[in-house]
Amino acid sequence: MDQPTLSAKPLVLIVEDHEDSRARMQQLLEHGGMVVRAVASADEALAVARSETLAIVLTDVSLGGGVRDGVWL
Repeated sequence: MDQPTLSAKPLVLIVEDHEDSRARMQQLLEHGGMVVRAVASADEALAVARSETLAIVLTDVSLGGGVRDGVWL
């Protein structure tokens, strides 16, 4: 398995299935100087978490389209 990568700034992961909300949150956090990864599903979030060192995860509790949701994360 690959080693997690380290970022000069803490990495924030946004997990939100609504594209407009996800884009807006990403824009706001990046404007504040954060490094942000934004994904639409719990499965995508898990893949990021396995390959990146995360400072925090902001997740929608009820993600649509799958059995894994924000609570599962």
